[in-house]
Amino acid sequence: MESESSRLVNMVFCFDSHNDMDMGAPVVWGSARTAGVNTIFIRGSRNLRGDDFRLKFLKETTGVTYLNAEHPNPLFKIKLLRKIYQKFSGVDSNFIHRMDTDHFDFGKLPLVDGPTVFVLFYLCTPENKQLEYTFVYAAHHYARSQGYGVVLLPHGGATVKGVYLKEDCVETDLPDAALMNTVENGVTFRVPPSITHLAGFPRYSLEWSKQLNAILPRRSMPDPKGRFVVTFMLSKPSHDGSTQDQILDAILQAVSIPGVFVMVKAHTGNMNISFLRRFLRKHGKGIDNIHVVNKDIQSRQLIENSGVVLWTVSTVALDAVLLETPLLRLSFMAKLEQDYAPVPLKSVEVPTIEAFTERLTELAAMSKPMTYSPEERQVILDHCCYKGWDTGQISRIVEMISQYAK
Repeated sequence: MESESSRLVNMVFCFDSHNDMDMGAPVVWGSARTAGVNTIFIRGSRNLRGDDFRLKFLKETTGVTYLNAEHPNPLFKIKLLRKIYQKFSGVDSNFIHRMDTDHFDFGKLPLVDGPTVFVLFYLCTPENKQLEYTFVYAAHHYARSQGYGVVLLPHGGATVKGVYLKEDCVETDLPDAALMNTVENGVTFRVPPSITHLAGFPRYSLEWSKQLNAILPRRSMPDPKGRFVVTFMLSKPSHDGSTQDQILDAILQAVSIPGVFVMVKAHTGNMNISFLRRFLRKHGKGIDNIHVVNKDIQSRQLIENSGVVLWTVSTVALDAVLLETPLLRLSFMAKLEQDYAPVPLKSVEVPTIEAFTERLTELAAMSKPMTYSPEERQVILDHCCYKGWDTGQISRIVEMISQYAK
C-alpha cells in the first residue's frame, strides 16, 4: 500500500443499512488494499447497526478512513421519540433518517488531491422521490454538485431482472453513472441500460468468501444429534408467491422423514414468521427435530452446517453453491419464473411436494449428498457471479470503479 500523499483516487463509500454491507463491504475492503486509492467509508444511518460485524471489520481495516454521519444528539438514539414524531408529524420514515444525518458536512471529507468517485447503495437521483430524504440521496446530490463521479451498488436480489449476468449484455457507454452488477434494471433503479455496466458480484468473490469466514461471528446452534440437517431459507410470500399453508406443509413433510433435523430461518429481512411459531406451539408437542433460528445467526453459518439448503427465489442459493452445499429449490411453492431463482439448475428443482419428499428422503440416506456436479457449480458461478469470481474479481471491480472518478 502506498503512502497517503501518493494516492491518486478518492473512493467515498456511503451506506445506509446493514443490507448495503453484503455487496459494499468487500468493495470497501478491496479498495483499501489497492495502491493509489484513498478509501473513505461513511456510515449514514442507524439502519446500519453499529454492531454489524462487517462494519466493525472495516473500521479496523488499515487504509479505511471511517466516518459516522449519525447525529451526535443523544435524543436521536431514542427510537420511541422518533416513532412518535413520525406518527404525529405525518412525515415519511426516510425524512426521519435524513434529520439524523443533515448535520453532516461533506465539504470536510479528508480527500487527497486527485479525482473522486462516490460509491452509493441504490440510486438516489431527484427523479426517484422515494429516496429523496435519505443520506445517500444527500451524498449523491453533493457528488453531482462537485462534479464527482458516482457509482451505484445494488443489493443481491435487486440485481435480478429476467436474466443474470452475461458477458454479451455488458454496456460500455457510461456518460453519467456506473451501476455495478446489475442488468436491465432501468425501471427499478431509473438507470437506462446505456449507462449500465456489469462488474460482477463482490459478495460472491472467492477471495471475500474466505475473508468473510474469518470475521463471521459464530453463534450457538442446536445439536442435531447426528441427524441430516435440512435448512429452510424462507422468502416473504409476497416475493415468491408462496403461501403460509405451503410453507407449513413442506416443513411438516421434512420433519416426518426419519433421520432429518430441520432448521428454519426467515432469510428475507423483516419477514414475519409468527404463524410458524404459533403452529409449533399448538401442534409441535413431541417434535424434537425442528428449530426456528434466531436472527442473530448469519445465513452463512447455517449453510456451512447444513446437509441441504431449501429456497425459492433468494440469492442465498449462490452462497450455498459457493460453499459447495447441496440445494433444492421449492419450485412448487414459487410462482415466479425460473429466471428469478438465481441458480437455474434443473437438477435442484422440485416441482411437487411429492418430489420434494422423495428427494429429501434420498439425500438424508446418502453419506455425501450432492444435488449438482462440480462442472455445474463452475458454470453457475461463472454465469451468475461473472467470470473472475475465483480470480481477483474484487480488484477488477475496484479498478472499474476508479475509471469513473472525476
